[in-house]
Amino acid sequence: MRFDKWIDVFLEEKGINKTMIEIEHNEMTHFIEYEALIDFIKSLPADHKKKIKDTFVMIDFKNGDCLHFLNHLAEGMVKTTL
Repeated sequence: MRFDKWIDVFLEEKGINKTMIEIEHNEMTHFIEYEALIDFIKSLPADHKKKIKDTFVMIDFKNGDCLHFLNHLAEGMVKTTL
């Protein structure tokens, strides 16, 4: 299964469907639309997508909080694009 489809299915199965993610950066609050974050992740190079998928799978296997990792990715998106 291609990564783009995989991440959609994975997050849906985990019940992760927030509309906004709030990130603090440079003393400012940024509100990231969930769909914008997913689109950003899907636009990354294949090696980044593989690392993201591997991390999600590891977190899920250990019954961790996938939403925490998604917030971490949103923080990285803010720091690299703003």
